[in-house]
Amino acid sequence: MKAFISKCFCVCIAMIIMLSANASALFYDFEDGDQGWEQINGTCKAENGEYIVTGSDGVGVLPDSDWDNDWADYTIECRAMMEQGPDNMGILARYQGPDTYYIFAIMNGRQQVEIWSRVGGAYTDELDIAFPNDLGEFYAIKVFAEGEDFEVYVDDELIAEWSDSKLEFGKMGIRTYSSVSHFDDILITGPGIPRSLGEPGAVKPISKLTSTWGDMKK
Repeated sequence: MKAFISKCFCVCIAMIIMLSANASALFYDFEDGDQGWEQINGTCKAENGEYIVTGSDGVGVLPDSDWDNDWADYTIECRAMMEQGPDNMGILARYQGPDTYYIFAIMNGRQQVEIWSRVGGAYTDELDIAFPNDLGEFYAIKVFAEGEDFEVYVDDELIAEWSDSKLEFGKMGIRTYSSVSHFDDILITGPGIPRSLGEPGAVKPISKLTSTWGDMKK
């Protein structure tokens, strides 16, 4: 009996190790470099455990090898700080190429959160919400995309709810406009997206998905 229990225990441990090794969670802390992120515009570099994006239209996106376009609904979380302004830093969702994506941005110059769509290079200002913000301060940004519905949180506070049907799929990225911005602890979760042991927990929105903050790197 003891031998049987011992054998089962060993099998369980082996399975846990195997699953852990094979999982490819979409979590990027940039402690070991850029983790394959692709520079699209501007200058993007990993430095001191952060991903720094500079330029009048600086864009970095996660590698295609990490993504599956079947993941249309997902949650994006990250920490972001604008070192120099005066314009904005933001999260890209449903990114399909350099001229097609949604932008969820903190605008320092106009002191607001802005939601834009860009389709075929044409920008549309979808929604603007007053939001006081400071240079040199990290903000916890969360974007939830579920079908046509989106929610934006900053520092765990619901800032905006918005609906749009122009873009149905696409990966995520980060963007600056006329600024130098730092991004860290980027976590993407959602139906079908793999998780790994020890990965930080995700936040769930108040009205749709449900969860609580996991520990985030200080």
